[in-house]
Amino acid sequence: MIHARGRRGYACRDGGHGGVLEAVWHLLEDTFELILANASHIKSVPGRKTDINDATWIAGPLAHGLIRASFVPPTAIQELLELTRSRKQLNKQRIGLRK
Repeated sequence: MIHARGRRGYACRDGGHGGVLEAVWHLLEDTFELILANASHIKSVPGRKTDINDATWIAGPLAHGLIRASFVPPTAIQELLELTRSRKQLNKQRIGLRK
């Protein structure tokens, strides 16, 4: 769920949708200022939170500095991390074939 105001974007992520979020993130990162927030931190901020109104609700505390942004590495580092993950997975598969 994405809610945009001006040139700032707010994204809500429910667990298990990492691939979808990454694709949307890469599409929007050049156009909007995107902030990735830790879900456990958002849950600790008092206030009402429902599935339908998450993005709208999160925009308020975020605008007042109550939700801190998580670190998102630059694109070049993200690509290196993805290559490392792929290599690790391929090695696991290769070892599995030996058995």
